[in-house]
Amino acid sequence: ASVTDTGRLDPFAQDGSMRSIMVSSFTPIVGCRKKHLQNYMPPATAAFEDEKFGAYGLPNGSFPALKLKTCVPNASSS
Repeated sequence: ASVTDTGRLDPFAQDGSMRSIMVSSFTPIVGCRKKHLQNYMPPATAAFEDEKFGAYGLPNGSFPALKLKTCVPNASSS
């Protein structure tokens, strides 16, 4: 989901769009039987951030290495 501030332009957008931020919500799940590690962000985004923050001394490969542990839902829990 995203939240948009319609009162300000995004200074980084070249198309004159409004400023938006991405929002994530994490809900605890009771009784998770199977967990899965997935990428925290898409590979292209991770590579971009890695290069960007590498200029400030962050070790190469930091963003692609970020993983998020999620619960794989049971077939009956949908």
